[in-house]
Amino acid sequence: MSGDGRHENELYSDDLVRITSTRVVIGGVTYALRTITSVRAYKETRYAPLAAAGLLALLILFNSVTNSDFQGFVLGLGFLGMGYAAHQLDSTKWHVGIRTSSGEVSALQLRDPQRIYLIADKISDALANY
Repeated sequence: MSGDGRHENELYSDDLVRITSTRVVIGGVTYALRTITSVRAYKETRYAPLAAAGLLALLILFNSVTNSDFQGFVLGLGFLGMGYAAHQLDSTKWHVGIRTSSGEVSALQLRDPQRIYLIADKISDALANY
């Protein structure tokens, strides 16, 4: 039972999230459903390490070509390869953003977009129906 005498229905539950008719619990943090004004799923991709490696590689390659430096050229190619490998590791994270009157928080971050969209949809359904 919730504090106002209404029965609390469990709408969704997994190892990270529990959604009921009165609250959302994500990673041990509880949000009262009545205080949530909106929810969204979004992605964040960080390009800074890849951009830094790419810039360094281009500088080394440019310097080695202009100075006929074979070792520098190989080093530049190595950095380009490392930048490509870092890109393949995929630094994209998906988030469930919860907005309350206090602002928006990234309540959950995962690399699984389907799970993020499922959780955001379940919270949205709870908001619409309770």
